[in-house]
Amino acid sequence: MGLSLIGTWWYPPLQLLSAAGVFYFFSPIFQNVFQDLKKRRITTDLLDSIIITGMIMMGYFFVATVFTLTALLTLKLRLQTENHSRQQLTNVFGQQPQSVWLKRDGVEVEVPLEKVHKGDIVVVNAGEHIPVDGSITEGLATIDQHSLTGESQPVEKEVGDKVFAATLVLAGQLFIRVENAGQETITAKIGQILQNTQDFKETLRLRGQQISDSFVGPTLLTSGLFIPLLGPTAALTVLFSALGYNMKLFGPMSVLNFLHIMAKNGILIKDGRSMEMLQQVDTLVFDKTGTLTLEQPQVSHLYPIEPLNEETLLTYAAAAEYRQKHPIARAIIVAAEQRGLNLPTIDDAAYQVNAISYRATIKDCPYEKSRFVGAIPCGCPRYLMALAYQVGYGIQVKLGETLVRVGSARFMQQEGISLPKEVESLPTQCEAQGHSLVYVALNDQLGGVLELQPAIRPEAKEIINYLKEKGISLYIISGDHEQPTRQLAQELGIEHYFAETLPEQKADLIAELRAKGKFVGFVGDGINDAIALKQANVSISLRGASTAATDTAQIILMDGNLNKLKPLFEIAQAFESNMRTNYWLAIVPGVTCLGGLFFFHLGVVGGMATYYTGKVVGLGNTMLPLLKHGKDNEAQHSSTAN
Repeated sequence: MGLSLIGTWWYPPLQLLSAAGVFYFFSPIFQNVFQDLKKRRITTDLLDSIIITGMIMMGYFFVATVFTLTALLTLKLRLQTENHSRQQLTNVFGQQPQSVWLKRDGVEVEVPLEKVHKGDIVVVNAGEHIPVDGSITEGLATIDQHSLTGESQPVEKEVGDKVFAATLVLAGQLFIRVENAGQETITAKIGQILQNTQDFKETLRLRGQQISDSFVGPTLLTSGLFIPLLGPTAALTVLFSALGYNMKLFGPMSVLNFLHIMAKNGILIKDGRSMEMLQQVDTLVFDKTGTLTLEQPQVSHLYPIEPLNEETLLTYAAAAEYRQKHPIARAIIVAAEQRGLNLPTIDDAAYQVNAISYRATIKDCPYEKSRFVGAIPCGCPRYLMALAYQVGYGIQVKLGETLVRVGSARFMQQEGISLPKEVESLPTQCEAQGHSLVYVALNDQLGGVLELQPAIRPEAKEIINYLKEKGISLYIISGDHEQPTRQLAQELGIEHYFAETLPEQKADLIAELRAKGKFVGFVGDGINDAIALKQANVSISLRGASTAATDTAQIILMDGNLNKLKPLFEIAQAFESNMRTNYWLAIVPGVTCLGGLFFFHLGVVGGMATYYTGKVVGLGNTMLPLLKHGKDNEAQHSSTAN
C-alpha cells in the first residue's frame, strides 16, 4: 500500500512493484481458483481473482492493494473458523491409567499399560478404573459400569465374573486375569465403531461461504453483459456489487462471536454448524443414567428393625460410611445431614481381613511402592482407615462397644448375619424399580435396611417443561430396566421412552427416528452413548461424561447442568437472527451499487465505497451480540454484588 501511494503521487514505477506484491500475496487465491475450476466449482475466489486482475490492468493500484488486504483477512478468518469447528477423533482411553499394577510372585509391580499381556494378573483397588477386559481370579468388589452399559446401579462382582475396561471399582479389590488389553478391549472396539459411523473426510462448509458462492455466477454474467453496453469500467464496478459476497466474512465472524458467547455461558461448541442445526431440532432424546439422573443416588426409604428407629439406623450407617467417597456412602451421609443427625466417632477400624483394598487412599505412604499383598508395612491412620474396607461388599467399624457392619445382603451372609422375614421380600420389589438396598447390622443382629434410588437432577423437570413449550418431542433412552425407565418418564412428563437398550441399539433407535423425518438431538454421557451421539443430527454432552462422549459430542455443557439447554437454544436462536440480518446487509449494498451504476453512473471507486460501507455495517452487526452479552454480564455481576 505504501508503494502504491508513493507511486501514485511521486514515482509511478513503484506502482509496478506494488502490483507485483499484490499478485504475490494473492497467489494462494489463484491456486484455490485453479483447484476449484478443476472440480468445476465457481467460488468467490474466482470473483476475487478477476477483480484484482482487472484493477491492476486498469491502473487502480492502490484500490487493488486495499482489496488484497481485506481479501486475505477474510480468508484468514474463514480458515480460523473452520479450524476451530473441526472435531477431533474420539480418544476412548481417556479414563484409563498410563500404568497398572501386576501381581507377580506375590508382589505387586507397577508396569506401563502397553506392556500388559493376555494372561497377566492385574490388581485394581477402590477408586480406580479397570484398565483391561478380563475375569476375576480373586477378590470381590462393587463396580460402576454405567459408563459402558448404562446400568443405573453399581453391580457386585466376584471370582469368575467378567469385568471390562473403563469401568470403576467403587469398593473392594480385584485380581483380574487379562483377556483383552489395548485395542482389543470393549471400549476400543466401540471406538472403532465410532470411526465407521462418520465420514471424517467430509468438508466443513459454513453457510456464509455457500451463500457467497451462490451469487458469483450471476455477478460474473451481469458484468460480462455490461462490457459491450457501458464499457470495462462499468463491468468492473458491477463486480463490486457482488450480492451476498460479504457473507463470506460475516458468516465466520458471527460464528466466532457466538462461539465466544456460548463459552461465556459455560457451553462449548465444537462444530459451528451445530448452532445453525439447533433451530431445526424437533426431537430431543435424553440418555437416562447420568443425564436425567445424578450419579449419586438418594436414600428413599428406611426399614429399621426394632428396637431401632429410622434416625438411629441412619446414624449408624452414616457414621460407618463417613469418610468414604463412593456414591452410595455419600448418599447415606447426605440423608443424615438433611435430618440433622449427630454422628458418633469411630473408635477403631476392623482390619483383620485378607487381600485388603487400600492403595487408593494412601498415595503418600512411603512404603506403597514396596508392599507385599496382604502385608501391613505401616500403621499410619490413613492406612488403618483404608483397611476398614473388607472384600465382600461392605465395611465394618467399631462405634464404642458396637460393631457396625454396612453392606450388601451377600456381605451379611458372609458375616453370618441372618436376614429376618420382614426384609426378605425387599430385594425383589426394589430390583423391579431399579433401586438398591444397603443392610446395616449391629454386632450380630440386622438393625435395618436402607433403600436407595436414582436421584433425578433437580433442574430436569424445569428444563423438560421449557423444551415441551418449544414444541420439541422428547424421548428417554436407557440401558436400565423397563419399570424404572417408565417411572422416570412419567415423573418428568415425557411420553416416549426406550428401555434395556444396548449401546449399538441406541444408535439404531436414533437412526429410526431420523428415517421418520425427525431432526434429532441427543443428550447423553458415557462411552455407551458415543455411537448414538454420532448418529444424531445434533449431539450434546455433559462435562462429567466419559472422555468418549465428551470428545464425540458437538456441544458440551461444561458445568454438567441441564439448565444450560435453555441458554443453548436461546443463543442459537439469536445466532440465526443475526445471520439473517447479515444476509440482508450483504444484499442491500450490492443492490445500491447496481442502482447507482444505472442511474448515477457510479464508478469503480464509488462501487468500492458502497462495498466497504456495507462491510463495515455488517461487521458492526456481527459485533453487536458480543457487546450486548458483555453488558449483560456486567449487569449480572453488579446485581450479584449488590
